[in-house]
Amino acid sequence: MYKTLKELIQAIKDGEVDESKMTVSIDNDSTNIYLDDEKLFNGGGYDDILDLYELLFPKADVDWC
Repeated sequence: MYKTLKELIQAIKDGEVDESKMTVSIDNDSTNIYLDDEKLFNGGGYDDILDLYELLFPKADVDWC
C-alpha cells in the first residue's frame, strides 16, 4: 500500500500500477484506491484535496479556507 498520493502517482508514471484498472472510492472522510482486490491507498476523503492540488501545482501556495 502506498502512504501518499504522490507515491501512488509516481508508481503509475513508472508503469508499476495500471491506472486503467484502478477503482477510486471517495466520501467525506475516506478515500480508498484499489487495483482489483488490493488496496493501494487509504486517504482522508475530502482532506485529500489539498494533496491533489499540491501535486497539480507544486509551485503554488495551496491552502484550505
